Amino acid sequence: MTHRIKVKSTVDSQQSTVKGREPTVNGRQPTVKNKKAWLLGLLFLAVNCGLSTVDCFPATKVFLKNATSKLGDGTGMVSSTMRFRNASATQGSSAASDTINSIGGTVTGQYWPSSTTGHILTTTAGGSIRETWVSAPLASGVTISGTITPNLWGLESNAACNCGARYEVLRWSVKDGGIVSSLGISTDDGVTEWGTTSAVRTAPTLTPTSTAFVTGDRIVIVIYNDDGNAVTEASGRTWTFYFDGATGVNGDTYLSFTETITFSADSNNGRPRPLTSRVRQLIRRPTDWLTDFSLLLRSAEEWGF
Repeated sequence: MTHRIKVKSTVDSQQSTVKGREPTVNGRQPTVKNKKAWLLGLLFLAVNCGLSTVDCFPATKVFLKNATSKLGDGTGMVSSTMRFRNASATQGSSAASDTINSIGGTVTGQYWPSSTTGHILTTTAGGSIRETWVSAPLASGVTISGTITPNLWGLESNAACNCGARYEVLRWSVKDGGIVSSLGISTDDGVTEWGTTSAVRTAPTLTPTSTAFVTGDRIVIVIYNDDGNAVTEASGRTWTFYFDGATGVNGDTYLSFTETITFSADSNNGRPRPLTSRVRQLIRRPTDWLTDFSLLLRSAEEWGF
């Protein structure tokens, strides 16, 4: 006698491939109640990620501060015409400002530490001190490669100024004791022309050259004078840059980095550079300083002292 045994297949993976059937979750199809909970969870996440109190996607805002860096002589002065101000992850509370004279014609070729009049932001209109922002030493290493987004506040003295700005991000090396590389500079003429009342500019973003920072390195931020987008700068005017302000108001100036970046307390962790043979010769023959003093100043600026 032959016995026949009926076998019922219950393989979920086969069932999930049948047209019109939903895939199973842990062997069971999701209930209407579970679907609602899942959708509500997604909605909650989407809404809260848009609120400033929830950090869904880690990033670091590096604010431009009015306080001076501990580098240099203790007052931020690294040369007679260059000052390092502090940049940090701490929000400001009271806006400070710098002002620069406009220059006539297309503004181009900005770089650090350019001494060309009208390139690097100055403390006062027509002043000789150029401003650069330097962070405290990094508390841990990080590779910066993600999009950098600006939040810059400023105004121009007259609509005919046609003024804008550029920004550059550089790496200060604890090993070398100075600025060693640029991560990139924002697009020329990329910022919409300033208005005659202070307002924020949040473009253009910057895609940096991927750069590895080690513990003790610093982030350097430079603000340059530039033509506004699609206009040519005119001389005889000024524009003012605001920074170190409170959240969402005039002076709330920062660069937002994709990466999570942490900082140590600020300190003068710069290492002296070795003297070149020409500098040693100048020390032995002080009278040569009269002809080569400008060389010493340029070297000091390039070294980041």
